[in-house]
Amino acid sequence: MNAERCTDRACRSTLFPRLLRVGLLVALAGTAGLRPAAAANFRLEAHTKQPGWCGYWWPMLTTFGYHLYDRTGRFTPLLKYAQWTGNSQPLDWETKYNLTTDPTNNWYGHCNAWASAALMEPNPIYTVQAPAAGGGTIQINRGETEGMLVAAHMYDPADTFLGARHDQGATYNTDLRSLDVHRALLYYLRDRQSGLVFNLSDQAQVWSYPADGFVMTGTTDSRDPSLTHVILQLSFRDDDVDPNFTGDQQFFMTYNYWVRGSDPQNSATITSADWEGNSVQHHPQFVWHPAYRSRISRATTR
Repeated sequence: MNAERCTDRACRSTLFPRLLRVGLLVALAGTAGLRPAAAANFRLEAHTKQPGWCGYWWPMLTTFGYHLYDRTGRFTPLLKYAQWTGNSQPLDWETKYNLTTDPTNNWYGHCNAWASAALMEPNPIYTVQAPAAGGGTIQINRGETEGMLVAAHMYDPADTFLGARHDQGATYNTDLRSLDVHRALLYYLRDRQSGLVFNLSDQAQVWSYPADGFVMTGTTDSRDPSLTHVILQLSFRDDDVDPNFTGDQQFFMTYNYWVRGSDPQNSATITSADWEGNSVQHHPQFVWHPAYRSRISRATTR
């Protein structure tokens, strides 16, 4: 019954005692020291509009794998780019700055650029014929097309960067915080269906992978209703594949943390968070979001 429409004496005589009883119960609950209602348990799932794709990380060490600067072999992406466009600057720049013979640099590569490209570009699955700058045609295979995309995305700007690198002095106590992860996933993946790039290594190295989905499960703490324990499963595409690989090779990483706030699905209500369990020491070093595709690769301007 709508109280605004209750105008007759009989109606008011039954409504007001009812309201009085409700107010009395609320008052008694407060004086009895009852805890506020706990935030509901939840399960949240989100994915990017376009799935990421598997690719190759294009190492820089001469004695390992395939390279963007290769001039012979199965994959010569920047040589093919030079033959196609007549512009050899990217190839020359890659050879000068991203070629290393030091075996301690065995993790140096272009995983950050592949991860960004895998989130922002369609999967380059075809071999194509292209006109050569000097006449005739050249064949560009899938791996070489990917290599060109990787070179073009090597210096993509980030509109968000959270965490810190272990090879620059950070530790698991000072790198990426779970509160930042939680908020970034809600903002980018849930609300905008936009992927994020995570460095999954917990060593003094960088191993970047594109996250294109997550499943988040929250359980309210039995002793503290303002605290929610979260199990986060992130889905990634793999870069441990041949450059010509066109299939889908997905893997998952699971992390545990807690958040404090009345609604863990609303960033504005969350006041604090922290890693827990094995994730205290083993969690991503940093996460970033590619702002946009670089109009001109930095490699072509050196």
